[in-house]
Amino acid sequence: MEVTDEQVESVVTDLREQQGTLRPVDDRTAVKGDIASVKFSGTIDGEPFEGGSADRLPVVIGEDRMIPGWEDHLVGMKIGEEKGFEIDFPDDYRVDELKGKRAHFDVTLLDLRERILPELDDEFAKSVGDLSTVEELRAEIRDALQRRGEGEARHHFADRIIDYATANATVELPEVMIANEIEIMRDELRNRLAAQQIGMEKYLEIARQSPEELAVELREPASRRVKSLLVLSAIAEKEGIDATPEQVEVEIADQLARYPDEPRLAEYLTSRRGRSYLRMTLRNRTLVDTLIDRALGAGEGAAAVQDDTTE
Repeated sequence: MEVTDEQVESVVTDLREQQGTLRPVDDRTAVKGDIASVKFSGTIDGEPFEGGSADRLPVVIGEDRMIPGWEDHLVGMKIGEEKGFEIDFPDDYRVDELKGKRAHFDVTLLDLRERILPELDDEFAKSVGDLSTVEELRAEIRDALQRRGEGEARHHFADRIIDYATANATVELPEVMIANEIEIMRDELRNRLAAQQIGMEKYLEIARQSPEELAVELREPASRRVKSLLVLSAIAEKEGIDATPEQVEVEIADQLARYPDEPRLAEYLTSRRGRSYLRMTLRNRTLVDTLIDRALGAGEGAAAVQDDTTE
């Protein structure tokens, strides 16, 4: 996989943004890239709608986290300024009742800050890692992107192996395993949201979903994961591949370290059922790695990986 200069510079920018500071802005109007705090209320045909208002919402102008075009109306506003505008919800908006509807929003700009990035110099490179110069930083980023690209190609090849193995298999899926997988996927979602400082309740409010509706949404992908686990486990048994108790304990310790504030997950992982699940997962991971290495060794996988990276 060829790593471009643009990809390297994109990572450099991300690193600078991570070390950036926020400076209050009061001597100019809002521009793209600013972090604004806004108060707004929306109506459709003069009536307020659910999720259409907020007393204080942070918005990075230009990231398009709101309705397409919504943030553009903040450009040029001053702190304390109020503004009203009309905008259409997209036809493919996630909330059926709002699809294609025209809404009126009244917005007040409460606060405005700009991100100040550190200078791209050798001192910045030293602050990122055990590096001396910016060129060393770029070289390390290029190497990391190269390794990641190779890892992604290998991961995609693994997906093809799993898809091939499970496509025509007929397997009875135990309901208890599907329920457990739904809980695991719910925990994975909760952890991803936590990284964005969003609570599960807030997410469900934004998505206009109940916990039960989320479980229904997760059922199909959970069922697919369970089927893959069972099919691969059967192949692993024929191949004589298994995970040792020591490997299971290491995996438990790793997950507990990554998610220290998830008592329900900790309780599940240390239970008999959780240990059994982890053993199955580790066994299947070893199996897939074995199948990939076997295919690559035969010269078949290398071409498959190369083809996948160029599709």
